Amino acid sequence: MKRWQQENVNRPGQSNDDSWKRIWKLDVPPKVRVFWWRVIHEFLPAKHVLHKRHIELEAHCETCGASEESIKHVLSECTIARIFWEQTKDMTGVKLPFLHPDTWARDLLVMGTPRDPAVICCGMWSLWTLRNKRRHGELGWSVREAVFWVRDTASDLWEILHPVRPEEVQRKERFWEKPNAGWIKCNVDATFSPESKRGATGMVLRSDTRVFLGVQGIPYIHCMDAMTVEACACRDGMKLADKISVAKLCIESDCLELMRLWEIRHACRSTIVPILGEMSELSLRFSDFKLVFASRDCNKVAHEIAKQASSMTETVEWHLEAPSSIRSLLEYDCNHTV
Repeated sequence: MKRWQQENVNRPGQSNDDSWKRIWKLDVPPKVRVFWWRVIHEFLPAKHVLHKRHIELEAHCETCGASEESIKHVLSECTIARIFWEQTKDMTGVKLPFLHPDTWARDLLVMGTPRDPAVICCGMWSLWTLRNKRRHGELGWSVREAVFWVRDTASDLWEILHPVRPEEVQRKERFWEKPNAGWIKCNVDATFSPESKRGATGMVLRSDTRVFLGVQGIPYIHCMDAMTVEACACRDGMKLADKISVAKLCIESDCLELMRLWEIRHACRSTIVPILGEMSELSLRFSDFKLVFASRDCNKVAHEIAKQASSMTETVEWHLEAPSSIRSLLEYDCNHTV
């Protein structure tokens, strides 16, 4: 074993392929590059690898019961791996390709678009990390949290390493979309001043036929931070919808971080956990509920209401007839709705 390592590890310049060059070019964190080099050379303590080297007595997978826990099994075939890759495909659009049993680790470096290998290698690093934590009895990420980490890491690194030049940016305006038939949409937004710690929330309710149902603005004299006010905006929108007996509610917010925290609310340790708990309880009052992201272009009415409420001392609310200050924005949304 020692002789084999000396012959194959200490001579990086004499490799028969260019795998290391491809690994080095991956848009992934350094720890993932090192991990993938170990995958290619089977320098990971999977039970099948240890069994072949007469270190482990058995080679079976303790998670799914398969007869051999190979590196490939942990990263692509195990029950948890299958669930992970299904969710990764839904969230990133990257699909794990068919893997050749002998050359799969090298093949993945050249498959698909340049972004695909980065997502897959990051995903397999997180799967191996989850496997190690399970094996040592530690509490690790949930599969969904691991998928979020992969998506965010791969996306952030790609944007940093491949910046779009200003002349290449072509911003396309997005428009408000009416909800599905039978649904009510509530757009929400918030404002926050770090200096005064004051904040405000704004929300507007509209039907699937673009009919205005109500609007509300709530000032908050003291707020912890911007994220807290964004969460309050969603909660306040749910309360307003419940007040007029909405059955199916779609909340739209332009706060992407709030979407992420809502998805992992059961394992979240953020300061907004109490508000997320209120939102979970409120969601049970509707026959159907969803919280989705909307760009700022689609959220102009709620933003204007929150802006106005920030200079007030009491809650303002209108039903059936919209205030004159937002009528032009409502008309714009109706005329350009998708």
